[in-house]
Amino acid sequence: MTLRSLRLGLRGPEPIDLDQAPSLSPWYPIRDPDLGGAILIGIQTGHPTLEGYLINTSRLCGMCSEGKWARTKTRWYQLGERAGPSDLRRLPQQYASCLSALGLTLPEVQQDIATDRVSAGMSHV
Repeated sequence: MTLRSLRLGLRGPEPIDLDQAPSLSPWYPIRDPDLGGAILIGIQTGHPTLEGYLINTSRLCGMCSEGKWARTKTRWYQLGERAGPSDLRRLPQQYASCLSALGLTLPEVQQDIATDRVSAGMSHV
């Protein structure tokens, strides 16, 4: 986790950051099963390096409490609609059950990010 990305996530994006950012819609927050912390999975548009439409992000360093934007370790994302239960039911059963087990609420995402900030020495947050 980079301190710079955590600071950017705390500050929030400038308008130009979101103008240049890829988008995720629908998206769903989960706990990273390998490394811990919160990540997003979703359908991407406009990512500069990832091909394919279904992606997972790197670890979250900041996220709007209303779910409009997110900052990961490497970039900003514009967020569209959050995936709902019907979106998960369309996935193959093994993926849907895994995502349900790893799913996070927005307050849980915010708590994970806050924990990462404290771990990085940003204890005043």
